[in-house]
Amino acid sequence: MSKSNVLKFLLISMILLFAVSSINAADVTDNQNVVSDTIQATGDIQSDISEIQDVKSDVKEKKVIKKESQVTKNEKKKN
Repeated sequence: MSKSNVLKFLLISMILLFAVSSINAADVTDNQNVVSDTIQATGDIQSDISEIQDVKSDVKEKKVIKKESQVTKNEKKKN
């Protein structure tokens, strides 16, 4: 091989290597974005679960208050 052909081969090889590493870097960035989105979604889900638990507690509390009020009404009717 002549010096010119070797240099062309090296240049093409370097360009291809750069292209492949750029693609890999883009894949890594995409993967990081997916991980970040997943973490955000997990946080949102945990927040939603917390809100649901708060609502369930409120409903239970209201049921207890309603039952107590019904018992009080029934006692007043008996007297």
